[in-house]
Amino acid sequence: MNPSQRLSDWIAQDLATRLASPAPLPFRLNSLELARHYGSSRTPVNQALETLIGRGLLEKRPNGRLARTQPPPPNDLATHHATSGQEASRQSIRDQMVQEVVRLSLQGQANFLRENVWSERLGVGRGGLRLLFSELAGQGLVVHVPRRGWQVRPFDASDMLQYLEIREVLELAALDLAQGRLDSTRLHEMLEGNPTTELPSPTPTAPAPLNNEIHGYLVQQAGNRYIADFFHRHSNYYAQLFQMAAVETGWRDAMAQQHRQILTALLDQDWHSARIALADHIRAQRPVVQALLRQVRSPEEPLSIQ
Repeated sequence: MNPSQRLSDWIAQDLATRLASPAPLPFRLNSLELARHYGSSRTPVNQALETLIGRGLLEKRPNGRLARTQPPPPNDLATHHATSGQEASRQSIRDQMVQEVVRLSLQGQANFLRENVWSERLGVGRGGLRLLFSELAGQGLVVHVPRRGWQVRPFDASDMLQYLEIREVLELAALDLAQGRLDSTRLHEMLEGNPTTELPSPTPTAPAPLNNEIHGYLVQQAGNRYIADFFHRHSNYYAQLFQMAAVETGWRDAMAQQHRQILTALLDQDWHSARIALADHIRAQRPVVQALLRQVRSPEEPLSIQ
């Protein structure tokens, strides 16, 4: 792969992530402005735009201008089961896809996801399914391989450890920058979203919810675009992985308690204790993922996360 192709792939990945977000784009969708934004020539930008058009994330209007592809009509994202008589929401279908993709990723195999199988399983039209896969690709959960389809991103323990190292540094920096900008009402809401084990679960079989919003809130309140950009590019895959691991391995209550320690210290403006609690919480992701790996991998497969 030549340098121009590598750059176009990076631009396509970044643009896909931004297009999957409801936030407004910081630039107009034309090759000249995008080339200025990415500091490149127009050749890799045009290659990236063609890739995104092929993936259905962008469309070319009759006047030649580019625009985000409009979401498919509701009947293209049909119900899970025709007999249920209830139409499943797009978000519910997307959540199912995310959970299965993460589980396949943890099995360590770079499987290709067959559109016909997934379309039939989820009751989703092929056009709507491709848009959903494009969103997952933009968030780093799957990889789009031209002319071959959608490929699972295999879990890589060393990559996760490198991510956690940088995440710890940047989240602690975000906490320091956010001091004086935190809303106590907002912090109390997040605290209530991480109930103690004494509170009953919503149902006998379903655990109480785990509220992870404190991480994004600290990054947002820090007001540093370079910190925000790192998490915008790299956190989606691991955020889904850690959430799934906490719920499915019985660590949800421990994670909720760690969030409560962080939030309580922030409410008390005990910045030193908040930093310690945040660092401990980030480091605790390792054994949680290790526990989930034991569930999804066979006994002879290596599980070590040092």
